[in-house]
Amino acid sequence: MVRYGLGVRTSNVTSANAMVEIIAGIKGCRVWPMALTLATAVVGVFGLGRPAAAGVTPTTPIPFLSDGLGDPSLTRLALAWGTSPTAPSSFFMRISAPATVGSYWTVGFQQGIWVPAGSTLTLHNVTGGPTLDLNIEISE
Repeated sequence: MVRYGLGVRTSNVTSANAMVEIIAGIKGCRVWPMALTLATAVVGVFGLGRPAAAGVTPTTPIPFLSDGLGDPSLTRLALAWGTSPTAPSSFFMRISAPATVGSYWTVGFQQGIWVPAGSTLTLHNVTGGPTLDLNIEISE
């Protein structure tokens, strides 16, 4: 499996809305623990999970970047949609964020989270609306 990475700043600060959606390609992907850093001094709660319904018409999905070895990534990351992904009925994990710029968390599991081909994984604003710097590593 080849590893890929991507660093983004989230822009959707609306409660009960997705911040990002990882859209697995035809091979599926494993999402490794991600690093989240609070970029705005806003209290919020966010969660990582499988959306009840995937986003529709993601605008300019971003491919994950290779370290230069192997094929280009088939997995994409969306920051905006025509119709946003719906909130998961349950989350793998939730984080409560203080209003402190620079607060840092690692989200995920030691063995990663498998996202099957054609499926997605989202990071949602549960309440509040902090902006995050988000660094994600995947393998395909």
